Amino acid sequence: MNVTIRTIDKVLFTDTALEINLPGLYGKVGIRPHHASMSVVLSEGEIQVKLANSTETFTVQNGIAQVSNNTVEVLLAS
Repeated sequence: MNVTIRTIDKVLFTDTALEINLPGLYGKVGIRPHHASMSVVLSEGEIQVKLANSTETFTVQNGIAQVSNNTVEVLLAS
């Protein structure tokens, strides 16, 4: 699935991922390819993006993620 993590003014990450784990308001949310459409309000924590040969980690304070059509778009507060 395609994953993009950005702030309002720049793209921090974009790649094809096997899985992404998000720090939701009510706990961690795991997203894999072909996940149902949903929105996730993010809280303080870490986003983990699992790639074919590595894992990328991003520390976040808050933001929102949109999952749709095998794509995850994450917008973080600056």
